[in-house]
Amino acid sequence: MKRPLISFLAMIIVYVIISGLNSCNESVKVPKSVQSNTGEMTIDSLMDLAEKSPDDIALLNSIADLALQNKDSGLAVHYLNQSLRVSPGQTEVVFVLAGILQSQNDSLWKKLTDQLIKSNDPIAGSRGYFLMGIELANKDKLKEAIASFNKSISLNYSFIDPYIEKSILLLEKNETEDASAVLYTALDLDRKSPDIHFLIGECWMKKKNPKNALPFYEEALRLDPDFVSAQKRIEEINP
Repeated sequence: MKRPLISFLAMIIVYVIISGLNSCNESVKVPKSVQSNTGEMTIDSLMDLAEKSPDDIALLNSIADLALQNKDSGLAVHYLNQSLRVSPGQTEVVFVLAGILQSQNDSLWKKLTDQLIKSNDPIAGSRGYFLMGIELANKDKLKEAIASFNKSISLNYSFIDPYIEKSILLLEKNETEDASAVLYTALDLDRKSPDIHFLIGECWMKKKNPKNALPFYEEALRLDPDFVSAQKRIEEINP
């Protein structure tokens, strides 16, 4: 069963928008000749530039980033693969590529995930166990999925995504208090995540306490004005 609240591909898109795929690389310097009239990067112009500089990792990752923002996962996969051919050891690029391939049921995601898990880098391992948790959850192996998310958290406590996914599984199991504890820990780490606020609201709703849930839904909507589920909950509480 696919997780009902959060699409992982959507999460990946948000991830690259917030952090950028170039966080561990020098930012790409875009010549004025490949900028639009507004001064913004245009993906077609960047692709033209990449043909002349096929080994420029920052440029390749920037194109993949823009492609994901445009929800063109096929183009993103192409440039992420090209980036990894130039420099295979980019943890975040491997993570994003594996996540996209996983959402597309491409078996290559497993090889990339194993690469992350077997790495001596705890950040990479955390990403790998997170992806494995997603796969196990989608197979309804909730106990094993939660264990995988716990391993992800233990390797990198500041990585928010496994907290969110773990809480969703706990809510599915009606373990509301445990889900709430996980989410409040996550909230201490990241108060700007609309998903965390929304899910805390869900915990309060399960406890039949819409009054306490309302401010969390309102904050989720403030952080993400397009958060439809939060808007619906607010309308349910205040019809």
